[in-house]
Parts: sequence; C-alpha cells; structure tokens
Amino acid sequence: MTQEQRSSIENGIWLCQTHSRLIDVNSTAYPTSLLHKMKAEHEQAIKLEMEEMKSAPQCADFIAIGPDIVFVGELVAVEESTWSFLLDHFVIGELGQLVDYIDGFGGLGACDKFVLVNDLGDGRELSCPPAWSKSEKGTMIKVDVLRSFPRIDAHRLPMDLALSDEHDLFIANGQLARVRGVDSLPQKIKTCLSTVRGEIFYAPTYGTRIREYSTEFFGSPWLPKLIKLETIRMASIPYSEKGANAPSTPLKAVRKVMSVDQVSPEGDDGWFTFRFYLDVEGIGPWIREIKLFISRDL
Repeated sequence: MTQEQRSSIENGIWLCQTHSRLIDVNSTAYPTSLLHKMKAEHEQAIKLEMEEMKSAPQCADFIAIGPDIVFVGELVAVEESTWSFLLDHFVIGELGQLVDYIDGFGGLGACDKFVLVNDLGDGRELSCPPAWSKSEKGTMIKVDVLRSFPRIDAHRLPMDLALSDEHDLFIANGQLARVRGVDSLPQKIKTCLSTVRGEIFYAPTYGTRIREYSTEFFGSPWLPKLIKLETIRMASIPYSEKGANAPSTPLKAVRKVMSVDQVSPEGDDGWFTFRFYLDVEGIGPWIREIKLFISRDL
C-alpha cells in the first residue's frame, strides 16, 4: 500500500479509544475485510437516518420461531425471560402457520420449541407458546425463553475421526487420523451444517434445513441469512445425542454467531466456502473459512 493509499479517506475508520485498541491487538478477529464491511454498513445506516427513513436496515433481520416460520423483524424489548419482536413481513410461513404453531405447541418435540435471532447471533428454547397481538406499531410477537444453554470450552471438544481436505477419512501414523479440542471445531461445523435434517435414520431430528433453503433461495442474499439462522440453532438449541449422558448443543462450544458470509459463488462438487465469524467458549472471537456441502436436490 502506498502512502497516498494509506492516508486516503477510503482507508480510514474512526473509532473510540477502547475499540481502536481492541482491533489493534486482535487483527485475527478483525481482518481488513470485516472492518471495511463494518464501515460501509455504518455509513449506510447514517445515510438512511439523514434521509429520515424509519430505521437503519441492520435493525431488522431474520428471526425464526420453530422450524417453519421465518420473518423479518426487530427485537424491541427484553423483559426478564420475555423477548418481544415487531414483525415486518414473513419470509417463510405466514400468520396462519404461526397460529397453528401456537395451538400445537404442546405436541411439539423439544428440539422444535425455539426462537433464533440473527441480529443477536443467538437463540433460546421456548418455555411456553408464543403470543401475538396487533398494536399501533404493527404486529407484535412475544416469546418466553429459557436461560441460555451452557457451552463447553472449545479446548475440551471431544475426539473425532479427522477428515482430509477431500472430506474423507485418512491414515496417519498407521491408524485413522483423529482430531480433538480447538482443532476439531472447523470439522464439527462442516459436518454438522452439511448434514440434512432427517437423513440419519437413528437421529431423525439432527441436522439442518440448509439444503431445503438452498433449493428455493440459492443465489439470493437471503441464503447466507438463512444459513446463519441454522448455525445459530446448531449453536444454541440443545440436542439429546444418542448414547450421551446429557443433552448438548450440536456445535457444543459456539456461544454466538456474529456473521456468516458466502465466499465462493461457485461450488466445487457441491462444496461452497463460507466465512464464519463466531464467539467461541474458551477462545472468544474466531474467524474461519469453512466449506459446506449444499445440494439443491431434495
């Protein structure tokens, strides 16, 4: 970078003393691309405010209630164990399906009683059916949530068989290669998010709906948002794994999902690269590019 480029206003980002120090000492968590994105989003938000629009776009994001309802809305209140949302519009499902979800809540499995909030990067189990109402501001949805489910330190992630860059098992030192702890986290994310819910016969509720989403939304800016929702679900909603002593979240160590961005528009035999920016127990901010298998065939 030349001196002129370095001193250009396009290369500037103005921060308070606390946050500038945070970025300077942790360049891994705050790469140049992320800083440029943060700056662009903030400038766009201020521009919209100056144009007297109702709200900046980052205030509204995808929210999921249960497996079949996704809407754009805002988290507008948190009161003890109650979260309140202002609904803008449905992306998947509609008001009738929300009513059906409320009516049938008692018969749902535990793994389908949840709320996921992209703007928070977090999700919670629901303790009772949601409630919706009309106000002068619009449609309000309230949910009663349980406490955040505990995660484990990433350094204590259990051992697993290692996969090569070609996604196959391989031999190391005369035996099947193994991986554990922090080194196993990228593989845990890859295998978990690449697994389609329902394809494992002995664990029919394990896995994600990413394949289903990609069939309808591939190539749309909505797909990374939907994948972020599923990543949040795998990170925050507990699952009773067969043979395990107690339930745990599928991603086990991921506390929050800050962002999920698609890096490669073109896949390699169905494998697409995504950049994950996560808050991980025992590590803190953590960024990796990870390939996910996405088949658009149902």
